[in-house]
Amino acid sequence: MSDYLFRWNDNPVEVDLSSQVLELEVDDEVTFWSVRGRPDLKRARTQTVNDGAPVAIDVKAPIEPYLYPTPPCSPSLGNWTPSLAFSLKAKAFDDGCLAAVELLVQEGTPRLAGKRGLVEDVRKVLRGRWSASASKDLGWALAFLQAALSMSDEVEESDAGVTRLAKKLRKDFQGNPTHSKPLGFYSWSPALRSVFLQDRFLQTDLPANIAELLHQALAEEPSRLSDYQRHLSLMARLTNPLVKPAVHEAGDSRCFLPPSDSHEGRIVKSLFATKPPPEGFQLVHELIQRIRDGRLDTTPGPHSGVYDHQLHALAPLLFPERTPEAERLVLGLKYRTELEAQFRALFALTRETHSKQLEPLYAGGSPLIVSPRLTLEPLAEHYRRRAETYRLLRQLLAEFLGAPTLTLAHRLKPKGTHEESLWDELVWMEQLFRGAHAIARNELGFGPVSEADLSAARLTRRWMRTYHEDPDVVSDPRCVVPLFFDAERRQTQALAVMGFLSTPVKARFLRKPKVTVHGPPPSPPWTTTPRFETCTFNTLCLVTEEVYVDTVPDRDEFRALCDQHYTRDAIVKALGGRA
Repeated sequence: MSDYLFRWNDNPVEVDLSSQVLELEVDDEVTFWSVRGRPDLKRARTQTVNDGAPVAIDVKAPIEPYLYPTPPCSPSLGNWTPSLAFSLKAKAFDDGCLAAVELLVQEGTPRLAGKRGLVEDVRKVLRGRWSASASKDLGWALAFLQAALSMSDEVEESDAGVTRLAKKLRKDFQGNPTHSKPLGFYSWSPALRSVFLQDRFLQTDLPANIAELLHQALAEEPSRLSDYQRHLSLMARLTNPLVKPAVHEAGDSRCFLPPSDSHEGRIVKSLFATKPPPEGFQLVHELIQRIRDGRLDTTPGPHSGVYDHQLHALAPLLFPERTPEAERLVLGLKYRTELEAQFRALFALTRETHSKQLEPLYAGGSPLIVSPRLTLEPLAEHYRRRAETYRLLRQLLAEFLGAPTLTLAHRLKPKGTHEESLWDELVWMEQLFRGAHAIARNELGFGPVSEADLSAARLTRRWMRTYHEDPDVVSDPRCVVPLFFDAERRQTQALAVMGFLSTPVKARFLRKPKVTVHGPPPSPPWTTTPRFETCTFNTLCLVTEEVYVDTVPDRDEFRALCDQHYTRDAIVKALGGRA
């Protein structure tokens, strides 16, 4: 039995609430504290007509409510405490609590190693493996960790190349305010801002080879890997389960500190993974509709974090008729509209609290785009024939000079000789082009690289990663090559190689490939409509011209001439000949 007592004219009065049903609805009365839309009122507006004279006209327009920076205290609002007051209290507590936790986790506690210290330990392990000849992957991993640590403090690094890369990574990250701008309580202090920047940067998608280096450094000391996993567990429970694989888990793309999942995130990815949102689409409206019609059950699961629980707490604002109190409480349509507006606002405040950890969402920005994928100019037959030429040359020299002689001989250079033996270089050149042939055919769709060509393809790919540093590639090829002497003209016709041009090459599909997207097990493969796009590559072209010259210049003379004149016509004219 639910009742209450009060006194009236010194007589006790008992009120039994067991049969009570209430109705709540919005009062349309306009007050100083609550101004509703008034389409009957007019607002003056100034309009300029053709002669330039301003004319005042009356335009019917609703008067918008006055917005206060803090909740207004109206003596006519009665003496109840609005639910928003509880929500505001909760928001303030949530922010302050999580802010304190962030600083504790960053520095560490007796039961949890500090997050920054953990990152520093991983960097020290990788730094111990560093040398001038270390792989680029290791250098990138070190630069990644240095950039993350520099968000909160100075970091010393002896290698200038690693430091330059770290500065570039940080600059690129901070150049995208969508990812790098601290929100909510993270803007309260420099310490909180640095935690936001550090952790957001550590959410960067890493290729498997980089992630594996970080995993190895973590696993080198079992307690370190255990501390790392505890940090991940804490993040998952404070916000929500992690939506991407961590560095010690399987995946082509992994994160050192993965972001967290959310209901709204799954909606965006399910609707707009391959297409942009339609005009007028509103994510929160879609979220509300799905909660109301039951397509989205907000009931937290066994692995749900605080964020899911907070959203579940807001859900009753959207369907008060399904709450236990509904048998005693009827809410009017306008009041329910107010509750929906409250849900929207509280959803925003709740998401802001977890802004650092929640996965950044993209709608329509990541359609399934398929374009020609080439890592080298696909001149397969050219490469094959080059390889055969080097094989023939090696066999020929071995036949006439002997293989032992070739293993002792070295290729000459303008200054000195090459370190490798002539025999080894001949083998290497053959393999370089044989690998290029295999890669080109693979990328054109002829099938996988055969077992016999795998080692050659690996050699070729290693060289392709650093070809721009090869002294043979970056040497100056400019020269004038005599073709024939014209006895009548008394001049030599020559071919002048005058320098490089970068030429764009567009690649597009004439016959489109089949595209199938495989969903996670046990769902069957499903097909979506990809967007096929043209791709542009830059190839290098050596500019040549056939000219008549009185005297064929040597390389040094011709290069000096080219350095004075920059265009094809100017160089031809300076040669003193006629094309």
